[in-house]
Amino acid sequence: RSFAEFDEELSRTRKQLQAVIEERDSMIEELQSSNEELQSINEEQKATAEEMEVSREELQSVNEELTTVNEEHRSTITELGEINADIQNLILSTAIATIFLDPDLRIRRFTPTVEGLFNLLPTDEGRPLSHVTHSLRYDALIEDARQVLDTLDRVEREIQTEAGDWYMARITPYRSIDGEVDGLVLTFAGINAQKEVEQSLRTLEARLRLVLDSAELGIWALDLESHELEPSEGQARIFGYEEGVPEPWNVETFLDHVHPEDRSEVKETFRTLPSMKGGWEFECRVVRRDGEVRWLRAHGAISRDAGGTAVRALGVGADVTSRKQMEEDLRRAKIRAEDASQAKSRFIATLSHDFRTPLHGIMGYAEVLTLGDELTGEKMLSVERIKGCVAHLSTMLEEILAFAKLEAGQATVKLESLDAREVAREAVAVLGPAAAMKNLALVLCLPDEAVGLVTDRGKTRQILLNLLGNAVKYTRRGSITLTVRDEGDTVAFEVRDTGIGIAPEHMESIFELFNQVEDGTARLGGGTGIGLTAARDFSHLLGGDVAVESELDEGSTFTLSLPPSGPSPSGPPPSEE
Repeated sequence: RSFAEFDEELSRTRKQLQAVIEERDSMIEELQSSNEELQSINEEQKATAEEMEVSREELQSVNEELTTVNEEHRSTITELGEINADIQNLILSTAIATIFLDPDLRIRRFTPTVEGLFNLLPTDEGRPLSHVTHSLRYDALIEDARQVLDTLDRVEREIQTEAGDWYMARITPYRSIDGEVDGLVLTFAGINAQKEVEQSLRTLEARLRLVLDSAELGIWALDLESHELEPSEGQARIFGYEEGVPEPWNVETFLDHVHPEDRSEVKETFRTLPSMKGGWEFECRVVRRDGEVRWLRAHGAISRDAGGTAVRALGVGADVTSRKQMEEDLRRAKIRAEDASQAKSRFIATLSHDFRTPLHGIMGYAEVLTLGDELTGEKMLSVERIKGCVAHLSTMLEEILAFAKLEAGQATVKLESLDAREVAREAVAVLGPAAAMKNLALVLCLPDEAVGLVTDRGKTRQILLNLLGNAVKYTRRGSITLTVRDEGDTVAFEVRDTGIGIAPEHMESIFELFNQVEDGTARLGGGTGIGLTAARDFSHLLGGDVAVESELDEGSTFTLSLPPSGPSPSGPPPSEE
């Protein structure tokens, strides 16, 4: 090759090398630029990674918040479901017919009981109420509903159905949770029972007013704060006002009608009414409109409020003039009766003295006649009859005297410890002759052991004499038995006879004063008619009683029962005769 070629090739090589160098420099610059860009991208990636980390943390926090909110929503949904179920069950189970309306008076929902009043179906929700027919006599229903929407004031009416049933209709605003009115609530509660009670109360009130008017009673109602008296027709009648009591009718005007002598006492009663715990009452004389003085009795109770403060005095007032006059008549009659009783006692005492003297004389002469031997059997029998008659008269006299003392409250009890058998023997000894005169067997049945008894010997003997004497009088044939028994808590004296007996309807009346058994039209046995009355009264005085068992035409059994230890402390106090 030639040098020129070599030089030319070298020149090309240089150029190529130069181009390579330039290209290398350019590539270095590009690499440097790329490196800077990579560094910038790397920094951006780091920043992005940091931002992504922050975003991831934020997302995690948001996710946790969403989880919490989701749980809260789930709990709220559960609660709302339960509340909705409660409301649904309440609507289904309530006995009160209820309709919920929107502001346009369209039906939102209703309880099943509404279907008995309104012709509604479940598909009628959203239907205007005015399009629904019903069985109520309530033509103003829609008008009242609109009025409540306008005024927001509740409307209540008592209405009837076509069948005559009563309901309380209430229309009230339906308020949303934020308090805004969002419709109406209509309720219809059955009040048949309440109406029946009201009718019963009206009937009772009418009857009470009739009774009060018939009894001439006036209703009293006093306001304890204002002192106003509620007027009534009864009050007006009592005070002689036909057209009603004068106005104002209060405590002051009432006191003006009270008799001056009674006014201060009645005024004090009115003053103390608020502090009275129980009932109140007073009696006073009032001066009627025509000047007539009448007696008034008012009584009642205090009405208190929830705090216990006395607010009213309620009661009735009655004209008791007739009762007062009767009490005065009774008082005077009692005085006259006491005077008569004292006169009777004096008369009986005088009579007993005047009778006993000749009776003792007759008995003495009869005893003298029996001492000699001159009397034949028939004459001796006559003398014995005289003695029997004297004994009978003496017994009657003792009965009258004893009963007079008992009736006058002068009977006394002289207690002593004795053997009941002794008293029985004494009574039989006295009545033995009378029984013998009628050919009656008088039997005494006594226990072997002593029968202790604390009693009044004389009165116990008198009771037995009365019972035995009664048996002798009413027994035509047979026997009379006196039995003494110790029954532990009582000592019993049993008088059994074979006499005429007593009819069941007369079992209690025989103990009445002056009541005697009759056979046909004839009174049997004679006597005073006070023997059994005195026997029972004396037995009560001694803490015991007299009982009777009898069968007509078969005989009677009278039993005197006395406490072994004497009358109880609550009975009549024992005293010395």
